[in-house]
Amino acid sequence: MCTTTIDAETIVNTIHVSARMFAYSHAEILTAIAEFDTHNLAEAYGCASTGAWLARVLKMKRSRAYEYAAVARKLTGFPAILTALRAGQIDYTSVRYMLDYATYANQAELIAIATHSGYQGLVTALAGADTTEHQPADTGEVCGLHIREDGQYIRGWFCMNATDGAAFQAALRAGAHAYADSNGMDEADAAMMRSTFGLPPRRLMLQSLMGMVHMVRTGAAKHATMAPAAQVMVHMTTDGRAFLPNHMAAPAARLANLVDHGDLMGVLYDADGQVIKFGRKRRLASSKQVQVLLGMWGHKCAVPGCGHTRFLQMHHIRDWAEGGATDIENLVPLCSRCHSLVTDGFIRVVKPGPTLYFRFVSGEQWVFAPGRVGYRDDAAEIEMDGAGVDSFADEAAPTWDWDTPKV
Repeated sequence: MCTTTIDAETIVNTIHVSARMFAYSHAEILTAIAEFDTHNLAEAYGCASTGAWLARVLKMKRSRAYEYAAVARKLTGFPAILTALRAGQIDYTSVRYMLDYATYANQAELIAIATHSGYQGLVTALAGADTTEHQPADTGEVCGLHIREDGQYIRGWFCMNATDGAAFQAALRAGAHAYADSNGMDEADAAMMRSTFGLPPRRLMLQSLMGMVHMVRTGAAKHATMAPAAQVMVHMTTDGRAFLPNHMAAPAARLANLVDHGDLMGVLYDADGQVIKFGRKRRLASSKQVQVLLGMWGHKCAVPGCGHTRFLQMHHIRDWAEGGATDIENLVPLCSRCHSLVTDGFIRVVKPGPTLYFRFVSGEQWVFAPGRVGYRDDAAEIEMDGAGVDSFADEAAPTWDWDTPKV
């Protein structure tokens, strides 16, 4: 078998340099678009708006063209954000998101969050915050059904706000379980439908919907907890914010009606996220612990950059066999793939005290302090304070040679 030696460092450097150039190009085109828009040049070129001109001349998708025009207009009021984008400190998606929340007073803080923690860290930090532009609560909500002319199929569509969407997703999860339990299915598909975490894949979504319909028609949907994760959870912080863990952009004000009238579980946790303790009386996390952990980590795998929402497992940071307790502070949700990478030593999860560290064989390190958004800091030093130990300190390194990988 022929093997080829590759220069991993060159590949990584190329990606980094290209990403910075990409960010710089975004800054330049947005600056030019803002200038184009300010001088109303679209009319001179026979277009009703800047977005329409971009769609026509640059052959952009219309939604992206109008998005660029809107972002360019907003950026004119935040030169610091534009400068950070031009320097490659932050990327376009982070800029687009932060502009909905940016003010003259907080723009430096938003830039710092995006620089150190990336887009997802920015979303987490702004969970439950109100946007700077008032938007009607019912904007865009619509639902419709259409019977096809041949009479054989019905097509449907809907657009709903985040709180109603969370309730709908919870019902779909219950429907997925009901369908898998009452219909003959391929073993792999049935396992996917019964997965405790995340929504079913798109190709199985209709089956989940029909399972939900069957539950309603047969009167089976009498209890909110009949399927794992089939509740709507509202998380509240001690500084007064409230948010849906898997719909973090929903402003706290929209959740008031859900809290007042909904069938939901509310979770209030302190800066350390310590809510439920079971010590060493049990090895597996309880359902309530799982729900709290999912809320803390956005209903997805905690490994930075992963984002998988299905087949999650609650990993003991300090292993149970080594004396680790089944407490919130010693558990972290990992997808089955990342859990295997941790077991094999390619990822190390270290928590000597209240701060959690993810270490990667490449030398990358992410830091998650209690109550803080995670950020990358390869040089961060771990301070031992007696609250725990680095259970990976004596483990052998992975067998693969990361310095000279081969394909």
